[in-house]
Amino acid sequence: MPRTGFRLLVHSAALIVLAPGPLRAEPPRVNLEAEVAAGLDTNPLELSGEVLPREAIPSGSFMQISAGGRLAGQWTDRAGWFASAEGHGRFHPSSFDEADASHGRMEGGLGLVLWSRGERRLSAALRGSFGMERSTFVDPATGSIYFAGDPNAPHAIPDRFDRDATSVNVDLRFRASKRLLFLLDSSLVRDDYAEDGDRTAPVDSLDGRSIVARPGVRWNITESIRLDVSTEWGSVAYDELPSLDENATAVPDEPRRYRSTQLRAALRVEPSARWSFSVGGAAGRRDDLHAGYYDSLGESAYGTASWSPREGLRMSLQMSRSHVDYEHATLDGTADGELRGGDVVTTSAAIEKDLFTHLTVRAQGARVASSNQDPLYTYDRAWALVGLRYVH
Repeated sequence: MPRTGFRLLVHSAALIVLAPGPLRAEPPRVNLEAEVAAGLDTNPLELSGEVLPREAIPSGSFMQISAGGRLAGQWTDRAGWFASAEGHGRFHPSSFDEADASHGRMEGGLGLVLWSRGERRLSAALRGSFGMERSTFVDPATGSIYFAGDPNAPHAIPDRFDRDATSVNVDLRFRASKRLLFLLDSSLVRDDYAEDGDRTAPVDSLDGRSIVARPGVRWNITESIRLDVSTEWGSVAYDELPSLDENATAVPDEPRRYRSTQLRAALRVEPSARWSFSVGGAAGRRDDLHAGYYDSLGESAYGTASWSPREGLRMSLQMSRSHVDYEHATLDGTADGELRGGDVVTTSAAIEKDLFTHLTVRAQGARVASSNQDPLYTYDRAWALVGLRYVH
């Protein structure tokens, strides 16, 4: 049945692409963006001040480079195509290359109008992407940094990993009226982890796949007020990572699986061309499907404000807070241990000034404060950068 449905979808897309209609003779649209920046990070490895003396936590300068491009075109009024690529890297001096991080992604797909009548329209996007990431190691089971060796050792340093992610996405949009839009996004993601030479322990057990569906609605209440509400249902299944029983003991031949649900809401207000505000929040839970050891509840909230005092000058401020509570998972894996969980609070500010038509100078700073009952995951971090951005 799934194979039959997939063939039907492909055949329908082909009929729409080849359907008679006004042809688009204009050349493809091209968008390019690149940025070079330099900055300082007080704790790029996110090490805990309660494990290492604060003066022993390394900080350092970094160079940040990012580039991306998007190409899009139309075959007919009902069918088009798009392709994009983007990459980002943050690099530290050679004496501190453990903090280097980078990622890149390529994506391509089709945009189709499946049905249209007056203001009503049903459209779809079929997307495929491939991405690569290199970063500080984060354990997907807890969302926290993984420390190699004895967790009580004062010299514990996060390890590194390489991750490849391949995804297939189907995004549906139904425009019910000028102000009301319904959305349904779905994705299938395959994660593959690789060793980093001799420096990283094997992480093949983290290979797995996830399926996510995100139905939602966007309501343009007025010309300046917009409300977005969505929910998300997802599942994660690992290839080899074993499940845990209620006592945190590995269960052989029983790969770990999670199921999650989440509700999101966001309100955006633009009272004038110079001002815009947005606030939002999310709440959800994750279920460990074997014995519930990693069952957790999470919530988050954010607020942003943007101001353009004059043409070519923009300022913004953003604050966010996320919190997670585990229902059974303890710090040391025993029934009488303290439960995991904690907060992350982030504050950031940015200012941009257009120098020429395509060139902008940008300065940004942020502070992250993470608190958790596990001392290994209690850390503070701040960073600032100044850079030049080119947009065309």
